[in-house]
Order: sequence, then structure tokens, then C-alpha cells
Amino acid sequence: MKKGKMVLNAIAGALLAFALAGCGPKGGTLTLVNESSYTLTDAKISLGNSGMESLVPGQWMKASVEKNVSATASFYLSGGDGKVTMQPAGSWGLLGRWNSGLVGVNGGNSVIITVMNKSE
Repeated sequence: MKKGKMVLNAIAGALLAFALAGCGPKGGTLTLVNESSYTLTDAKISLGNSGMESLVPGQWMKASVEKNVSATASFYLSGGDGKVTMQPAGSWGLLGRWNSGLVGVNGGNSVIITVMNKSE
């Protein structure tokens, strides 16, 4: 009888753990902040196809989603790889386009990508 009760308790505990795991916050926000002294052009966040023609110094853009996903942010800056730095880092593609790579937007978290002038 004790073994049967232990098995039932283990199953009940596992079901409770699965139920609680599914009830937590989902999704989140991805924000691109321009703290540099340069204008970023064709700034995009892949969540909901958010984009702006230009992101001037001090301006920011944000996109949010209600499910756990991976997203990207990108922008153009002529000669940008020598002018600015990003937190977190990404990579420069052809013709001065910067790409963040995949960023996990999940658990209700807010992820901020900041563009700053490169210190000399």
C-alpha cells in the first residue's frame, strides 16, 4: 500500500509541476535604443515587423510579443562599424547593416539593445 501511495504522490507532484510551469509569464519586449550621436536608418525589430525609417540620437523603438520567441534587431549606419558599439554585441553585414543575431524574448523579460559611440 505504501508503494502505491508513493507512486500516486509522485504523479500528482509531476502534474502540479507541469501545470505551474505552463502558468508563468510568456513573451516580453525587445527595445533598440540609440544613445549614439549618429542617425540609424532602416531600424527594424523582427517582432511584428516593427520598423522606423530613421532612429535619431536619443530615440528608441520597442516591440513586444505575448509568446516566447527569438527575435532580431537591425539597422544601417554608413561606416558604422568604426563609429558605434552595441550592448549586447551583434555583427556587421554588407553595406553597413548591423544585425543582433537571435535574442530570446521570453518569460516576460525586457531585452534592451543599446547603440553607443565607440570610445577612442
